Amino acid sequence: MKRVRRWTRGQLGERRWGSGRERRLAARSGPPDPAWMRTFTHPAVASPFQTRSGPPQKMLRRSSLQSRGIRRGLAALKMEDCVVQGARLALVALFAAVCSQTVACGHQSRSPPPVERLATDVHMEIGGARLNLPLIALENFAYVPTSFSFDRQDDQDRRRQAIDALIEASGDVTKPLDLSEVTVVVRTYGWNDADMRQRAMCPLLTRSWSRSVCDDPWAPLQQALPRSSFKLVDLESDAIERFINCEEGTVPREMPKIAGKPIVICRAAVLGGGDDFRQVVMRIAGSLGAVWIVWGHGQNGESAESMAAREGEAILAFVNYGIGPDEDFRRLQLEACRLRRPGSADGPNGSACQM
Repeated sequence: MKRVRRWTRGQLGERRWGSGRERRLAARSGPPDPAWMRTFTHPAVASPFQTRSGPPQKMLRRSSLQSRGIRRGLAALKMEDCVVQGARLALVALFAAVCSQTVACGHQSRSPPPVERLATDVHMEIGGARLNLPLIALENFAYVPTSFSFDRQDDQDRRRQAIDALIEASGDVTKPLDLSEVTVVVRTYGWNDADMRQRAMCPLLTRSWSRSVCDDPWAPLQQALPRSSFKLVDLESDAIERFINCEEGTVPREMPKIAGKPIVICRAAVLGGGDDFRQVVMRIAGSLGAVWIVWGHGQNGESAESMAAREGEAILAFVNYGIGPDEDFRRLQLEACRLRRPGSADGPNGSACQM
């Protein structure tokens, strides 16, 4: 005995299940009898709305609800597609705005870096010592810090005015600008991933040491000095506490009295660094001193104390033979080669120390 399924005429007309003969019979049968159904012999057909019990009207009600759900889902998909298209249009508009201000969609329109300005010598006096550094070596002037201001153009204008004032006030070698501190960075000045035209600055630098590091990341001087920046400060200045950054609650050791003897005075307060860094201070000559940071546990087999001593010698040679009134690059290079940090590698053209 075949399994039978009960259908209403409306279902047969709507679903178009069964043979043509069954549909004709359903059309002539008139309205359903009080038992709400007529019986046809029909193989069982799987339906997503089929249940084991309940009248076909229940099935139709579920079908209607499902249809409404499908319509809502399609509407939601259309809305999502509109949102995606809107986001794409917004990204295109943003790219166009950026493109108009930086590059003309493949044609470079960015103004060249001010290489002559960056190579300008800044004559200064700190702690009674006269020094000469290019603008590109002064971290607080040549490098733009992260700005959280809502008026970045105003920030840029103020920085430009500060640089203009610095250059104007320090342009005369006979009248150096009196400062209490300056942050020095020795790096590959000519390398700028954002604009390779900055290499044009290298031959404009007036000192041999600055030209030696400008296009050579393996330069001995870079490998001898601290990896990051360091400060040259007036140790007798009333603002000396601003230049030393010790962890809160720690009492720093007494400032060094003997020139050329670096002292680890405290744990350095470095964001995210914990107790892995130490603050080092060294007196260079008179009240001129240097302040920098070393790894608390050393590096490449070198302890913190050994690192402080080696980098202190390198800073001392840099001040005496590199940035003083007269440069002695040959002697500075010899000292830099002797004081390179452990693990230093030679460049692809060989070591500058063997030339």
